[in-house]
Amino acid sequence: MNTDPSSNRAFFSKIGTHYEALVMIEDTSKAFVVIGCLQIFCSLVLGAYFGMLQAAVNLVGAFAIRSKHSRLAAVLLLVLAVATLVGFLLSYVGVNVVSGGGSVSIIFSLLALWAGARATEATYRLHGSLAANVAPREQRGISQETI
Repeated sequence: MNTDPSSNRAFFSKIGTHYEALVMIEDTSKAFVVIGCLQIFCSLVLGAYFGMLQAAVNLVGAFAIRSKHSRLAAVLLLVLAVATLVGFLLSYVGVNVVSGGGSVSIIFSLLALWAGARATEATYRLHGSLAANVAPREQRGISQETI
């Protein structure tokens, strides 16, 4: 299986090793940074400043996922994505709710939903079933001189 971080399929691949979980965490944190930056841009253009709060949560959560492999941040970002999607769907059927981006939020929430689910899976596997399966330094490409 190709788990190269530059691979287009890494975001959709199965997580079976410690390295694949780390690659998935890196990919999902990049996705949340992109989502946060796009939310900032759309919030400024559309004047929907509630989206700035969502963008800040996405950016801080992306940092926590990437640097600390935080399960809590991954779950919170997943919950935020679900809440955004539910808010969009409710506003679509006519219920007046606060939404941070109008019709654009469906794109952000679907991408964030997938990234949040994958980040949650990767962080839980990294701290759970894959925690004991760390490859020796030689297999990870770390030599004794770099320590």
